[in-house]
Amino acid sequence: MKKSSKEATFSFRKMKFGLASVAVLTSFLVTTNTLAETPVTTEESSSTQSTEIAPMTSVTSSEAQEPTTAESPIAEATKDIEAASKQPVVEEGKAQAGDIIAVESNISEVTSEAHQEGNKTITYETSTAQVKTTSIAEKNASVGKQEAVIAEKETSYVTETAEATTTVNEKVVKTVNVEVVKEQDIVKTEENSTNADVVFIIDHSGSMSNEIAAVKNNITDFVNGLGQQSVRTRLGLIDYEDSEHVNYADFNGSKFTTDPAAFIKAIDNIRLDGGTEEPTVPLTYITTDRYDWSTEAGTRRFAVLITDEGIDLHTAAAPSIESTINALKSKNISVTVIEDMYYKDEFSKMIAETNGLAVDIESDFAKTLSNDISNWVVKTVYEGKLLKVVTEDYQFYVTTTVETKKAPEMIYSAVNKPTTPKPAVYKADSVKKTSVKATALPETGSKSNDYLSVYGLVSLAIVSALAFYKKKED
Repeated sequence: MKKSSKEATFSFRKMKFGLASVAVLTSFLVTTNTLAETPVTTEESSSTQSTEIAPMTSVTSSEAQEPTTAESPIAEATKDIEAASKQPVVEEGKAQAGDIIAVESNISEVTSEAHQEGNKTITYETSTAQVKTTSIAEKNASVGKQEAVIAEKETSYVTETAEATTTVNEKVVKTVNVEVVKEQDIVKTEENSTNADVVFIIDHSGSMSNEIAAVKNNITDFVNGLGQQSVRTRLGLIDYEDSEHVNYADFNGSKFTTDPAAFIKAIDNIRLDGGTEEPTVPLTYITTDRYDWSTEAGTRRFAVLITDEGIDLHTAAAPSIESTINALKSKNISVTVIEDMYYKDEFSKMIAETNGLAVDIESDFAKTLSNDISNWVVKTVYEGKLLKVVTEDYQFYVTTTVETKKAPEMIYSAVNKPTTPKPAVYKADSVKKTSVKATALPETGSKSNDYLSVYGLVSLAIVSALAFYKKKED
């Protein structure tokens, strides 16, 4: 049971670095905006109105809201990562199929990069995360890697102020890989057991006539040498042909003896007869309760089968090879076969599955048996478990674009106000001329009198005009 040291909660604030920066900037701009002035729409001034500067008023900005937790792909992925990292695990030795035995999570630092494009500031932020969950797979699960599943989620939102337009894009790419792996087999070895029960099962069919003498001599040598070994051994003896002709030696009510002389005497009493070899009969018999194996702790069980033939299954009473192997394994009996190597394939599975040995019947097997039993290595193989490993890889992307706007221009509005009139200019010919008709006077003067009369009239007109203008001013 283990959890990674990097199992710390994935912080959404990390990936919100860019967003937080934008929020600070936006807040600053909005605050500034309340202190500034912005132009208002004006109407065109008429020819009778003057134009003056009107005071500016603030304009409320229309701002888009940031996505809610349900809408934000980064927030959603963050929850998934936190939930996966907190899954309960079960101790591997007690775990059953489907139980989680390990959760590992790794989160990278946020990397940030920014550049300028005209009036735009673009910031790129990225980060990665991985969650690996290991559980016990079903026994029938197929070992191998499944096709990866890739999912993408993306969202964008815009924040608008008088000074800038901010666009934020969030994207999450999630890749899920599922693989079933098999743990390495565990091999446990046990050596030099202090006690051993060894039963010899000897083929007494007629074909053994050429080997029986050597077999007896080798077994005798083996037995006589047991005193020099550190292993305390009990000996058992069986000779067989078919299912109806099997002899089980009895030593004072037991199937085993520690007396070498009694055992050698039983060997010498074996007589050859018959032509059928059904070794599965005695091999199955020794797995029953009728055969009194030692139950003392640390005692190993060995069966030594000696034959020059293969395995016959001619009679109905002969057990199958498969059932015999299963019975031997259930009683932890290791089978060594001293055989004619021509038939080795018939016994190979039995030898392999019971952790036995294959020995050539033509060899000096007494020494081989002595060495192997006194230094017997028993290997117990614990098959590796099937594990289901689910790896979830996340890639986070945040792109923030801040586009500044031009400063607002001052716009003039028309305000109605009386216009100061320009001074009127009057021309001389605008004054109505008065014609004076000459009366009949005595011609007592000269022509200069006529000029004086005209001058007088003109002077009068000018004075009248000036008087009229003055009155107009008042």
